[in-house]
Amino acid sequence: MNIELKRIRMDDVVSLTKMYLSLPENIERYFHPFPFKTWLVLARFIHFALSNTNRISRCLQKVVPKLVAISIVAIEVEKQTPVGFAFLQNLRKLSDSLSYDAKYLGIVVLEAYQNYGVGSKLMAELIQLAYTNNIRKITLTVIAENKSAISLYQKFGFETKNIVKNRELWNEKFYSDCDMELILERIKGRLE
Repeated sequence: MNIELKRIRMDDVVSLTKMYLSLPENIERYFHPFPFKTWLVLARFIHFALSNTNRISRCLQKVVPKLVAISIVAIEVEKQTPVGFAFLQNLRKLSDSLSYDAKYLGIVVLEAYQNYGVGSKLMAELIQLAYTNNIRKITLTVIAENKSAISLYQKFGFETKNIVKNRELWNEKFYSDCDMELILERIKGRLE
């Protein structure tokens, strides 16, 4: 399986929207950072693509860092279709005014492509992009029963900070969440 990673661009928006809307319910439950409505998903991917434009990203980072999104897509080369994507968002400028924290990380891989290293490739690239963009800490929330995601995050150095029982509501049922963080300084040797 030949997978290529790249920053999300405008020409990826429609295929990513279709991929996201095709996720089965079991993956939706684990990965739902934005509602499963076509126009909202389309708008979100347009935002991701525009944020990846250097000029727009630099302006947003100076004016409203919370709107900056760093996003990448995994493409199966033979079919030229997206099989996963990952993003960081909601940057908060730190007091030294040169670096940031990222509050949200999302990653999803289509079920047929899981357990082939696609998630690890996405995560490694996203963390590297975070580091080169002066992001010093990444936090995320994951449903506590999503053991494969937690294992992936731990593999990359994320540590569990908090488990909150019955915080996540999905289809009228509550789930426990796990809050995790990665301090990039701690893995600096792997990033340089």
